[in-house]
Amino acid sequence: MHELSIAMALYEACKKEPHRPEEFLVEVRVLIGEFAGVQPDLLEFAWKACIRETPDEGATLEIQYEVARQVCDQCGPVGERQPGSWLRLCPHCGCPLRIEGGHELDIIALCFEASEVLARTIPDLDASTCANGEAVRACARIDLRNHPGKRNRHEPS
Repeated sequence: MHELSIAMALYEACKKEPHRPEEFLVEVRVLIGEFAGVQPDLLEFAWKACIRETPDEGATLEIQYEVARQVCDQCGPVGERQPGSWLRLCPHCGCPLRIEGGHELDIIALCFEASEVLARTIPDLDASTCANGEAVRACARIDLRNHPGKRNRHEPS
C-alpha cells in the first residue's frame, strides 16, 4: 500500500508550508489524476493514520479526482468513456487519439485554523468555512495551484 508513503509525504509538505505556530491544519485539498496510481479511498485511510496523535489530528483530506481525456487532433475532445476503457481511434473520423491529463498528484489548497485573537489581527484569514462546510474560527486559505514555489513535475526544469 504505497498510499501510506504518499500520505506521509503530503503531510510533511503541509507542515513545511509557512504558517503561524498558533495555527493547525484543518483541511488539505489534493488533485489526483487517473494515472497517478493512487486509490483515493486508500489515501484517505492512510491520511487519517498519518495525522493520528499529532496536533493536526482531525484534519480532513479532500480529494478531487481528475480523469484523463481522449482528444482527437481533428475533432477535439472525445465524449465520456467507461472507466478503464480506451479508444484507439476517433469514433468520428478514425484518426488516432491522444490522452491528456490524468497524471496529477498535487496539493492544491491548505486550510489552517487559528485562534479568534489571531484571526482579528491577520487580514488574510477568513472567518467562514472551509470547503468541507465545517465552520472554523479562522481559516487561512493557501491555494497552491499558482504558488510561486510550485513547478509542474511534468515540465522540464
